[in-house]
Amino acid sequence: MRVPLPQPSQQFTIAMSHMSTEEFLEIMDDKCRVIGTVIRQEAERANYITQNVLVFVFTQDRHLWIQKRPMSKKHFPGMWDISACGGMLKGEQPQQSAHREQKEEMGFSSDLRFVETFLNEFPGEDGSQR
Repeated sequence: MRVPLPQPSQQFTIAMSHMSTEEFLEIMDDKCRVIGTVIRQEAERANYITQNVLVFVFTQDRHLWIQKRPMSKKHFPGMWDISACGGMLKGEQPQQSAHREQKEEMGFSSDLRFVETFLNEFPGEDGSQR
């Protein structure tokens, strides 16, 4: 039986997935300009502004698909949440990130439509605001 070889982009992705499990996020200033890149854990620890995507998936009869957050999550473990959400990785475009998060969290892809941009702030580990 012959197994087809992955395309070059697939080989790169497979190789990269074995190199590191750390995710790099771009940090932003208060005018949404990229000012640096850090690993996710550092961005959360320092309460940096990062870009995130929120995905709302509705059924044909207009019900919102929600999920229960894993207990291992730092923010709001075990709580009900929107369809999918997550941080945009370094170099990712919003649409790419939204599709990646939907596939990771929901297990499928669908047509997505951009709706709006806003600033969402979380308190720092010490409870302080930015």
